[in-house]
Amino acid sequence: MNTYSKFPILFMFLGISLSGMLIFEFGLPKTEAGSIPVNPPDVLIQSQIALLGENALISTSDPSGPELKVVQKLPVIITAYSSTVWETDDSPFITASGAWVRDGIIANNYLPFGTKVRMPE
Repeated sequence: MNTYSKFPILFMFLGISLSGMLIFEFGLPKTEAGSIPVNPPDVLIQSQIALLGENALISTSDPSGPELKVVQKLPVIITAYSSTVWETDDSPFITASGAWVRDGIIANNYLPFGTKVRMPE
């Protein structure tokens, strides 16, 4: 390679580096020290947390709220899937409700969005 043929590679590397720095500087939410940024859809859909036994993956205790009552008990078969491109639509990491895929979210065609589910031991 001669000297002039290395310039496009250098400019491409610098362009990728600078654009990455801009994305991380301006694209991420600003938080206080020690806090964790939360995606806006997760804030709106906090009621979709699945319980495993008596434990939640995220703390759901709200002493000021009313106590929840069991509306209906159903025997069901539970399966799992991965959110890969060939098993979903164009956006494999966004649920049908618009929330980002994370631990505690379930997929079901019969329950409305936001339904709380408790899995027995």
